[in-house]
Amino acid sequence: MPSNDDEQLDTICSQESGDASDHGTVTDPQWSMIAFASNWDPLSSYEGDEPSTPEDKALEEFYAEHLDTGSFEEVRDWLYAWGPKVLGRWRYLSALERVCMNNAAVKPRQLVPLLGWVWILADNVSANWDFILELLHASDFDFRTTIPELMDEEERAALEALPDQVTVYRGCGPDNKDGFSWSLKREVAEGFPYKALYGTDQPILLTATVLKKKIAALKLGRNEHEAILFEMTPDCWTEEPLPKPEPKEERPKNPTAHKIVSELFRLASTNGTRSGLGVEIQLANMERDLSKELGMAFALISLYLSKWQERGMLKLEPGRIILTDEEGLSAILKSAS
Repeated sequence: MPSNDDEQLDTICSQESGDASDHGTVTDPQWSMIAFASNWDPLSSYEGDEPSTPEDKALEEFYAEHLDTGSFEEVRDWLYAWGPKVLGRWRYLSALERVCMNNAAVKPRQLVPLLGWVWILADNVSANWDFILELLHASDFDFRTTIPELMDEEERAALEALPDQVTVYRGCGPDNKDGFSWSLKREVAEGFPYKALYGTDQPILLTATVLKKKIAALKLGRNEHEAILFEMTPDCWTEEPLPKPEPKEERPKNPTAHKIVSELFRLASTNGTRSGLGVEIQLANMERDLSKELGMAFALISLYLSKWQERGMLKLEPGRIILTDEEGLSAILKSAS
């Protein structure tokens, strides 16, 4: 990375702490609704763009209040409690970058464990490469070797138990071979090129054997057995083609599906909680709650929920629904509108 960028980050992130302001308590669920509906990126305020809608402006003020000021403990606790509700999978890393750039009370090294926590919740790691590497540099970590602070106790033990040389896999397309995320499980890696979020019409499997000490972290969330490797070059891996994906069926317009998915997202934004499986929605009486809110027979709702469960988009359990593929559910909204 250019030295002037390193110096700028060191300067911005290493300022002396100022007085922490009182954040108060966030209790209004409207922020969850606004955040899920808005395309506003919390970084845009210092990237030269301006929020364009009243919702975006309100959200920008909300982020400024809870990310730009306060102690590390206040910011951390807010992210733990409210991040899943108002950031979604796309804004976690942007939010950490905003804290680093705007909040003088928080040191970059304090954010590294949060980066490890956020890693399994975020779906846009590649869009934040520069920030991730600069954060580790500013924290005096060597990203070419293991960084225990990125892992919890279980993950550190699992990494320690691996042999000195480890085979890792990455499923991708021709344009995204150079990523940080690899898997210890071939079958997991093989599935990524076919996911809606990462899909490609030229799926490839990369295979590499690396020294264990080169793995920055092992992440066990989402059952992806993810090995984070920050320094991989084409001479490290071999490539093999995977079967081409089957042509996608065009989905007909379906207002019923649109209505059900919209309600699931509304419930996720107001009282959902994020876990390694996805967004969990607690429903004490699923039939009563959904039928009453949607004004339709539960048998019809159940038909759609079961179909989406078969497709891996959600998981039905007693008293709760887990949204496991928000991207796929969002595609239903687009095709059914």
